Amino acid sequence: MTFYLNPPSGNISLQNLEKFARIRLEFLLKISSCGGDKLKLQDTVTDFLTVAESECLIDGSNKDVVSHFILRLIMCQDHDSKDFLLKAESQLFKFRFQCMSEDELTKSLRRTDSHLKKVQHNYLVPSIHDFQKLKNIRDMFRLITTTEQRWKLIVRRYLSGDSERGFQIPFFIVPQLVAKRRVELDNGLAFVPFCKLEDVISQLWYQLLVWGIDRACRIQKTFLQDKRMRVLTRHIQVMFRKHHRTFEDSPLNENYLSHDQVSEVMTLFPPCMLHVHQILTTRHRLQHHARIQYTLFLKEIGMPVHEALMFWRKEYSNSVEPHDGCPHHWQQDGRRYTYNIRHLYGLEGACINYRGHCCATLQNAACGVGEQGGCPFKCFDSDHLDILLQREKILYSRETIHQLSSEGRYSEACRSLFVEKSKRLIQETEVHGKTKPTVTESGFEENGMIVNDGHMVTNNTVALTSIDHRALDSQNITECPDTSRICSYTGIGETSWRHSHRDTNCNSSSDRSGTGEHPYNDTDMRVESLPGCGDGKFESVSTCPQKQCIEERTDQESKDISKPSQFYFSLRKLVEGLKKCEKKHLNK
Repeated sequence: MTFYLNPPSGNISLQNLEKFARIRLEFLLKISSCGGDKLKLQDTVTDFLTVAESECLIDGSNKDVVSHFILRLIMCQDHDSKDFLLKAESQLFKFRFQCMSEDELTKSLRRTDSHLKKVQHNYLVPSIHDFQKLKNIRDMFRLITTTEQRWKLIVRRYLSGDSERGFQIPFFIVPQLVAKRRVELDNGLAFVPFCKLEDVISQLWYQLLVWGIDRACRIQKTFLQDKRMRVLTRHIQVMFRKHHRTFEDSPLNENYLSHDQVSEVMTLFPPCMLHVHQILTTRHRLQHHARIQYTLFLKEIGMPVHEALMFWRKEYSNSVEPHDGCPHHWQQDGRRYTYNIRHLYGLEGACINYRGHCCATLQNAACGVGEQGGCPFKCFDSDHLDILLQREKILYSRETIHQLSSEGRYSEACRSLFVEKSKRLIQETEVHGKTKPTVTESGFEENGMIVNDGHMVTNNTVALTSIDHRALDSQNITECPDTSRICSYTGIGETSWRHSHRDTNCNSSSDRSGTGEHPYNDTDMRVESLPGCGDGKFESVSTCPQKQCIEERTDQESKDISKPSQFYFSLRKLVEGLKKCEKKHLNK
């Protein structure tokens, strides 16, 4: 994890200089093509053809430093090439940071801190501006060590996921954490817990790289006075323009999952992983195969190795009941668990970049007594499958899922669950986009409205007129099985919506036939969404073309799901699309 503060000195042949520059540029182009996907990035880093000249890519080696600085000089003028260099080198730095052990991180940070103290006073800082820039970076390192003086303790707290203790730095150093509300702000200072150390160090490294590229721009004229350097620059720039066109449109994959975000996204997990997660959070232990299954799933959906260590350390540090039969504890067996996790991430042993299990593997796994992993549609009996479907709020597809499971069509059963879950998410977005929750007299929270005795109950911004009770009785209002669309009911007399502030109390005291019974009983009909206010009729709210496109794409993606991670990513993509659609309509 080199900060590239000092340029190299010495003699090198022109052929080797161009060779190192080409190898590094080709490597950075491959990193850029990964789009931030950590699994693809790890495959790239460990690929034999990529690392054939690995000495140029070994962090901190002389050839690594030479190749980095020569690319700085060559690519600092053009905006596209400079932007590419910043992004690709930043991705490489973060990957190296996440793969380092405790000793490697401690030595690297300690060496950088010591070097920053010296570099402010040597020949590298010819101007006041450069001196001030390095001084600001050095001050940030000093602020990090305010609460803990030793880097070894800081790194240990980072790797242990310490979210209680931390340090204060100016808020503009960590804009991403501020945007996601992961830090507390006080008088312009952000309190950053030690578990977020990577974000701070990565941002400081990025600022140092920006400063270094700006310095390279100022001295490039001197560099290009040599005819040989002009030829070298032209060759590298031609190579960049030729290959960068292929990679420039690669989407950036933001699949980063921290250990404290699992509880927020667990509702998007497939049933097999959600079941394992709930066992873990309840018993704080998993059997060996279930732990491997869940670790690889978390890895595949974006959890880096240091976050995985925090996640498992947190769970396995809890005490367990004696009848659970697991005597292991992180305090005694932490080194063994750490090795196993790093091995699954391809950082120990044979350094194999393992992938998550596919559905076929889980379905073919033996369902022994007490097994916690596997496919629930195969391993669960009817009663336990009912509990799972109830937990997932599956209503309309229960019989279909039971039948498919009994026939051994487990993947199709999972797809049926996925489709209904997707449509429920779409429906919830539509409902919440139209009304705020309303609490009835019986204490139930309603997001839609209740039709009862000629009165429709909704929020306090719209008053509803009485409608003909017989007209309601004549309507055949049923729950729409297609929950991806809101049912539109018309023909309920000549009643229309009107804006008023009268009779808006949902706790109406009107009763049926003067019997004194509760106005909201089993005969109440629930309409699943509010009609458009002021339109004079009930109407459909699923008229957004973007939302309809999302529905069609979701149905298509359900047919392609063959891994638990695909289930998760498809639902996450759906949620993100719905949020954009809702935001678009709110802006209108």
